[in-house]
Amino acid sequence: MSLLLIRLKPTEQQEMQLTFAVKGVFVGEKHIAVWDHEQVTIYELIDSTHSPLKTQVLSSFACVVSAVAIFQQNLYCLEPEKVNVRTMQVGSNHWNIYCLFV
Repeated sequence: MSLLLIRLKPTEQQEMQLTFAVKGVFVGEKHIAVWDHEQVTIYELIDSTHSPLKTQVLSSFACVVSAVAIFQQNLYCLEPEKVNVRTMQVGSNHWNIYCLFV
């Protein structure tokens, strides 16, 4: 499976090769969340006008979700009967988890 990233100015495209079947994708300002039925993977989007567009894996963890969203340093995961808010700790691949039950 692959995703195609497109930058409009300057014009460029890059293909992201993924090792799993994608259930959903969320594109934020600096991050991309991709998930399937069993895991969520967060990519950092490295976008500089002086170098090629690229991504690198920031974090990957087991989680059953139906939707994911990123806002600032928070990752919102809609899981069965709850919303988990994970906050990225600067300088590490560790997420603090806060749970909101719905």
